[in-house]
Amino acid sequence: MNKSFFQLTLFLAIFTYLFFVPNSIYCQGFEPVSKKGKFNIGAEGGVQFTNIKSYNGFYQPRSKVGFSAGLFGEYYISNVFKVKIGAYYDNRAFELYGERTFADTSNTQYSHSYHLYQVDYKLNYLTIPIGIGYERGSDKFKLILQLNFYYSIFLNSNMKGNELYYIDPADGFDLSEFILNQGLNEFQISGSTEGITATDISKDSKDPYKVEKFNSSDFGLSFLLGGQYQMTPKTGLLLSLGFSYSMSNLFENPEIESKWRQITKINLGFVFTLD
Repeated sequence: MNKSFFQLTLFLAIFTYLFFVPNSIYCQGFEPVSKKGKFNIGAEGGVQFTNIKSYNGFYQPRSKVGFSAGLFGEYYISNVFKVKIGAYYDNRAFELYGERTFADTSNTQYSHSYHLYQVDYKLNYLTIPIGIGYERGSDKFKLILQLNFYYSIFLNSNMKGNELYYIDPADGFDLSEFILNQGLNEFQISGSTEGITATDISKDSKDPYKVEKFNSSDFGLSFLLGGQYQMTPKTGLLLSLGFSYSMSNLFENPEIESKWRQITKINLGFVFTLD
């Protein structure tokens, strides 16, 4: 929460400074031709560092690296303000890790038996951001601030990892109700998935794998700070740092409260000005 508040405060402070700073600071070399009514198209992509809020008391999320890539269009409503819409293939990742001493149904703890879960999840979305940008600078370099509303459509997800149950014979654990054996029991978790997957170790279970499905969509706000270097009058090179704030629950089940708490991306791209 404090990190999110700091990022938002920093973005607003920079935006306010640039909006009210006198034009004379930037007047040298500033483009004399009006940009109002002009169109830009572009492509950009890069890495993003993502993570979710805690899933439950056992599974602890860890940040992983994903990526995004896509196309966008811009329309100038004035010399400094522009509206932007894009479409991006959005790969977000996280790891779930959990380790605990194993216990029976009466919550009797055993000294050597344990349960370990370690699985990487990668979720793919089609993300559509719509927003407004503000830019200031010279004919060679511009500083850009962007505020977007984004809507993401869940496409698919993949998982890779394992779940371990070690049952120490010395603990005298009663396994009559479980699909476990004495010693190490390893369950490989990999492939396509619709949600968080965990093994149901009870013998009367019809499905040995329980799945909490991911939500079909995600939405929120994103903030971007970037720079544009004008290589030619119509071609520019973009570099940006962005932060997104999800407002949607990650799971279909409303009782599981978890959201994307970190989506930090670094993008590199090109922009072309149309006549």
